[in-house]
Amino acid sequence: MMQFTVKPPSCKLPFKIKHEDVLCFIGSCFSDTLSHYFLERKFPVLANPHGIIYNPVSIAKSISSISHQSQPDNSSIVENDSFYGSYDYHSSIQGSSQEELIAKVEKINQSSCNWLQKTDVVFITLGTAWVQILKKNKEVVANNLKQPADLFDQKLLTLSEINDSITSIHIAILDCNPKCKIVFTVSPVRHLRNGLIENNRSKARLLEAIHGACDTLKNVFYFPSYELVLDVLRDYRFFKKDMAHPNEQSTDYVWEYILENLVEPTDYEVIQRLYNLWVACQHKLMNPRGERAQKFIQDQLAHVKDLENNFSYLSLKEERNYFENL
Repeated sequence: MMQFTVKPPSCKLPFKIKHEDVLCFIGSCFSDTLSHYFLERKFPVLANPHGIIYNPVSIAKSISSISHQSQPDNSSIVENDSFYGSYDYHSSIQGSSQEELIAKVEKINQSSCNWLQKTDVVFITLGTAWVQILKKNKEVVANNLKQPADLFDQKLLTLSEINDSITSIHIAILDCNPKCKIVFTVSPVRHLRNGLIENNRSKARLLEAIHGACDTLKNVFYFPSYELVLDVLRDYRFFKKDMAHPNEQSTDYVWEYILENLVEPTDYEVIQRLYNLWVACQHKLMNPRGERAQKFIQDQLAHVKDLENNFSYLSLKEERNYFENL
């Protein structure tokens, strides 16, 4: 029989993720996407504490800020429509005053540092090597905060600059937690605004830098998100209407690959049971007082109790409260 697809690449990491492992996801929007699959199955997860960040220089700044619990630099703070934000973070990190913004960042950094100190695996998703540079200080920004375009220059990071950023990420994480494993991946989201050729140059540099780091740095590994979507699936039916972002079918495929290759097989049962519980929590009951609805609620409460009895590390207080208050 003729073969019309290539086989998925191998991903032989020297460890498996256990269900009780503490995870952290930092980087592009695809990092958020991956984290949701773990969250829906009750893995302990911290996702993008400084918001979505795409380029390696800004990701390195973010992680260094967490590791050293540093304040945002005053030169990075800007007022935007009566709110204050920092060029170093996503626009969702804002305050009504400069002092409130700094206090918010300090709180985020403290809690994130505490989380990182107990994290088993950090996933870093690099989105693009194209960056915007603030003209007044020549600093790379994570977000332009909708400021006038003429305040910025755009450039493609050199391979050396990306290597330096990955090294900084590695140092900051291991300074905080020497036992932490770092898994890099490249987002399969196409940055078409820059152009197809420019997007491919960007992704190529990110891939080359990551594989160089895997060869030379301790506890650094690669996960092939980019290849799974762009080379194995390789069809526009696996993308949203913008032809840039992978659709749900595509990301489901990446999750199945993660489950088969990265997750401890003995945890499959509890992962599936917890996902079923998450689905049940999304169920909208037309008549919660009805006989069928009450049976459904009692079945789910029994499910919660059984899971907690059999898996002592689980805490399903939120789910229990949800069904008890229906």
